[in-house]
Amino acid sequence: MWRLGRPGRRHLRSRGLRRHGRRELHGAARGHPAGGRGRPGGRFRGLRTAQGDRRHPPQPGGGIRGRRPQHPQDQRHATLRVILVSEANATGRHVAGPLRFRRHACCLSRGHVSESSSGRIGVRYLKRLLLGWWLVVGPVYGLAGPSTWDDWERESLERAGDPDFDLAYGVAALGYGHPEQAVFALERVLLLQPWNHRARLELGRAHYRLGEYDRARRAFTAVLAADPPPAVKEKALLWLEAIEAARDRHRARWEAEFGLWAGADSNVNVATSSDRVKIPALGEFLLSGSARRRSDRFTELQVAGRGEVPLNQHESLFFEAGVLNRNNFATREFDLRSESLRVGWAWQDDRRVFRVPLDVQWLQVGDRAWRRLALLGVAWDGRLGRRPVGLGLQLGTQDYPASSTQNTRMLILQAGTLLPAPGGRPLSLSVNLGSESATREIGEHNGRRYAGGTLRWQTALPQQWTLSARLDWQRALYREPHPVFGVTRRETLAVLTLEGARRFGKYGTLQLRLQLADNDSTIDFYAYERRQLSLGWKLDWR
Repeated sequence: MWRLGRPGRRHLRSRGLRRHGRRELHGAARGHPAGGRGRPGGRFRGLRTAQGDRRHPPQPGGGIRGRRPQHPQDQRHATLRVILVSEANATGRHVAGPLRFRRHACCLSRGHVSESSSGRIGVRYLKRLLLGWWLVVGPVYGLAGPSTWDDWERESLERAGDPDFDLAYGVAALGYGHPEQAVFALERVLLLQPWNHRARLELGRAHYRLGEYDRARRAFTAVLAADPPPAVKEKALLWLEAIEAARDRHRARWEAEFGLWAGADSNVNVATSSDRVKIPALGEFLLSGSARRRSDRFTELQVAGRGEVPLNQHESLFFEAGVLNRNNFATREFDLRSESLRVGWAWQDDRRVFRVPLDVQWLQVGDRAWRRLALLGVAWDGRLGRRPVGLGLQLGTQDYPASSTQNTRMLILQAGTLLPAPGGRPLSLSVNLGSESATREIGEHNGRRYAGGTLRWQTALPQQWTLSARLDWQRALYREPHPVFGVTRRETLAVLTLEGARRFGKYGTLQLRLQLADNDSTIDFYAYERRQLSLGWKLDWR
């Protein structure tokens, strides 16, 4: 639920916090108070507390730099920053240890130095930093005791049963990733000292780490009932919010979409614009009307639904189904109907997601079944260093009932990531490599190898408008010369899609879409251009 380590830093960088160097961390690590390296008003000179500082004393009405809060959450934002300051000062001298702890401390320092992230967004990210700090950094380096987990275990053989040691042992077990041992130790403390609310707070954290949210809620509620100090109360409230968010993540989720479009298509039959083709040794042939490009207007109806049902804390089942029906006004023999289904199993934690999907699609053109597609795959989404990355592999078949020589077996490799772009809106890049081999020897010329990619970009505009652009590109090389045209087929396909959307709250979304496609082929019969313009309305339910 709450990402630890690097994931939270992307938000900090996007808000211009890179100007705060690592010296602000090193200054705290050496025990110097507000000023980096012991200098008054040093690298920590931008840090504010409830009492203000020398450069910016508190003004009537409170707030940051003497201004009144501009958002209902600003006061809580300030409270959270004060807690972060005290937590960092209390444990800052210990954070010169492993790399993951230094990352947390650096991220924490940059987070509470800045005041630009106020309001709801600022509270959200400060809560994330606090929870990450309490889960990993604070428990280990905020205690005096053994320096490694093996040392803690050896000492527990002699001192287990001592409430003071059991409390320290339970907190250390949480920090080193052993919540089961933490539960046993903290329950021993509460048996002897039922009034020890620090132990009860840590016990709630241990149950949270184990996914036992009901027990964690009871522990935090008991802490709040004892009227603890404000900082302890804030901690308990944050953990109760984290429990609710985790429960939402582990509830079954269902979504449905309904869309209706109308538009024009310059090439409904995806045919060449030429009126004749040349066949070696036979000369030129005039194409009939159905083999030449035809334009038409159309209406399109789309219905889709998706859902996810958690099995436990990490596993879930997911599904997605959709039907798309396009009806042309004049060329009814090229009407399209597509039915798709995706089901699968997923495993996820705070850092990665692993999926095993099965995709099936049935495509109908006019009154004829045109193609059946089935793909079984595996997919992984996580992070490599600072960059989010996705990897995938799919195996499957596609069958053409009307022409079995086109049947092929398929292998597809996929990878994707996010790239920085001007304006702070990232670009989504995915690449794929594929291989298709004919299932029948007579259809070897339909086998091919290809490579391609997709580039996506989206930005938000005023008045609930969004603008997106997508570019698809693919280069394909067929395995054998074509038996009729006598040459090996090579193709380059490029598709540009531009879309503008205006959201009208619960009433739906208005969409305007323009799609430009160009397929260049060494065989003129397969070269084509296509332009589509459509206007539609989409409703969604969650």
